[in-house]
Amino acid sequence: MNKTFWFILLLFPLACFAADGPLGVEHPAKVIAVATPDTILGVSGLAGTAGGCTTIADQESGTPDGDTNLFTGSTTLYVGSQFYADSGGAGYDLCKVVVRLKRNNDTAQSISFHAEIWTNDGGSPPLPSSQTGSDSEETYTRTSDLTTSYQDISFTWASPISLSPDTYYWIVLVADAGSSSNYVQMEKTGSGSGCGANEEIAKADATPTFSNYSSFNTNTMTIYE
Repeated sequence: MNKTFWFILLLFPLACFAADGPLGVEHPAKVIAVATPDTILGVSGLAGTAGGCTTIADQESGTPDGDTNLFTGSTTLYVGSQFYADSGGAGYDLCKVVVRLKRNNDTAQSISFHAEIWTNDGGSPPLPSSQTGSDSEETYTRTSDLTTSYQDISFTWASPISLSPDTYYWIVLVADAGSSSNYVQMEKTGSGSGCGANEEIAKADATPTFSNYSSFNTNTMTIYE
């Protein structure tokens, strides 16, 4: 038989297999990229993270029990949740905070928001004092990135924020607009334990001038270092 014929015959199945596999079955060597929570930044309520930021420094725990309404108007463009940096006296560098958010309905409403870390003023009731570090890497939008069911939403910092041990701080979510009808909600728990247990919630207008929003509440959050 002609040598050229054998050469073509040998190459043909290899060529078919390399393209789509025999009989249209996908080649085993082909890889479908799968996004995981550790690689997504600012996408539809999934947790994003900076590389290597995987160690939990503190975590609020408790049974979900209600909602904290965010960005419901001009006086709630800033909403802060107090937490306690309890690390056994060592302090830590915060690189990510995960909270649970949703939108209150499916009505389209253009609200964009990011996160900031603020110091505590030590007053009674306590309020956020001043921002420490930069804004979060992510900016989310109410319509595009949230659903009407609670999901983990991550805020990360490329330059970790150094927190002093046994000190109160605030995670403050900041929006560019508010609406009394179409807003964002944060998951609240009952009597939980951890960094955000039975602490304060504050609100502010665009100035921002903070005032007490709610006392002895717990918003679900996980803090990473």
